[in-house]
Amino acid sequence: MTKLTKGTWTYVQKPENFSKEEKRSLTERIKNYVEESTLLKERVRRLEIKAGRVYFYYYEEISQTHGTLTKPLIEGKYFEFPFARITIYDKKSEQCCADYQRHNGKWFTLIEGTIGECLNYIEENMGYFY
Repeated sequence: MTKLTKGTWTYVQKPENFSKEEKRSLTERIKNYVEESTLLKERVRRLEIKAGRVYFYYYEEISQTHGTLTKPLIEGKYFEFPFARITIYDKKSEQCCADYQRHNGKWFTLIEGTIGECLNYIEENMGYFY
């Protein structure tokens, strides 16, 4: 797919689509990595694979500083936010990118590499993802 960006045509690679079995296998692989990592284990509350992307979520407790609620509540106490995602471009997970979500809801790519390199980057650079 090509896209016109600031007067220049650029190639935009589409994320890979996975079957249910491939999603299950990939989810297990990533959950095992998260469980082995002390930093990710305490931060990641849920992960989800949608449209070739792995989303990492955390919960934030409601405080009086939060005015109008914009996100659905979990158990009436928590907001759920995606703080990182990995976009996968091939079935072998050798072409991936790790992204973080900016304050305006747009995703920004920080690194490209294999899924292992992306997970390692997220773990080592957690400060970029808050």
